Amino acid sequence: AGPWLLKVEAEDGLADFYEVPLSASEEGVAPVVNAWQHYTFMLDDMTAVDLENVQVVGFFPSWEGGTGTIQIDNFHFAAP
Repeated sequence: AGPWLLKVEAEDGLADFYEVPLSASEEGVAPVVNAWQHYTFMLDDMTAVDLENVQVVGFFPSWEGGTGTIQIDNFHFAAP
């Protein structure tokens, strides 16, 4: 079971993206089964992405994993 990832892609998709494990969040923890977890990612860290043209935000398991389910609730972009 590998890590769960966050990926943010801008309009062009292939070259303009930000991808990190959820454990790289400000909270520094991986998803836990049957537990709520808050994740905070700083927009300043997403310098490779044109944040005005975001087309896709995805949460998915790494290629080594592929098992399990997470639920996303109240996702939003916000200024600090």
